[in-house]
Amino acid sequence: MQTAKPEGMTLALLEQRNARKERSVVSMGKIHYFAPSGEALSEGWARDDQGRPTPDAEQARTGAIVPFGGAKGYRLGVAVELTVAALVGSPLPPEIRGDVDAEFPCNKGDALIVLDAGLTPGLGVRLSEYLDRIRSPHPADPRTPVSAPGDGAAQRALSARPDRFSLEPRPWREVSSPFRCHLAAREGSFL
Repeated sequence: MQTAKPEGMTLALLEQRNARKERSVVSMGKIHYFAPSGEALSEGWARDDQGRPTPDAEQARTGAIVPFGGAKGYRLGVAVELTVAALVGSPLPPEIRGDVDAEFPCNKGDALIVLDAGLTPGLGVRLSEYLDRIRSPHPADPRTPVSAPGDGAAQRALSARPDRFSLEPRPWREVSSPFRCHLAAREGSFL
């Protein structure tokens, strides 16, 4: 995959990828999404308030979501959280409010790191070559190539049609079911 960028370009979020900022295997927004339906969470997503693994989204809301990368990922997440709080003066957990609900004004902090590749000659090429090295090993499953962070989002963006968007199956079912039943009644058939 050729990823070299022209010299002097500003690199924001490394190759303009849709980098996720979550420091966990799943976002709390997804936990809140699953909670009302009672639908089970995927294994390994959450812990209850006693620290036990749970597939129950309601228990996860009062417990914790699992950090990505185990203990090392947790330490990295704490370091990022402390750095952002120091840079922008935002509160730290559990004082952060309003991130995934409408009850409180949002008071979380965000920081964006932007690199000017023009200040470091060859930076864009070096970063692109590094990402290509990450992708270069032979995959365990030949049908699934080794990828660098953001490759999946970049591929979906390239293959997306401008007149369409993607939607996960459950919300599609919720939105389309009444519409499909209405169409079926109007057309005199069952869909």
